Amino acid sequence: MKPEPEDDIDEAILMWRMVSAMQIDLAAAIRSDGLEVETLSKMMRNCAGCVDPHMCKVFLTRREDLLPRPPKFCPNKMTLRSLRINHHVDLP
Repeated sequence: MKPEPEDDIDEAILMWRMVSAMQIDLAAAIRSDGLEVETLSKMMRNCAGCVDPHMCKVFLTRREDLLPRPPKFCPNKMTLRSLRINHHVDLP
């Protein structure tokens, strides 16, 4: 079964939703050399190649609070944990 176009769009933004839920300031990380463009590109490839993006969508949708850490199944979990520690921002 072919995914609906809106499913493709939603899957394309899962990494950004995860970063937002974890309150990571990617712009600050890049400006401070805490995140290289190559690493960001790798994170995007990892997310795009995820074997179960539906699980990620469900996980993010069911979370009502902010995330202190990524889910165990996330292919970017180590990088996201590091970014959360070093580039956390309290959002209103």
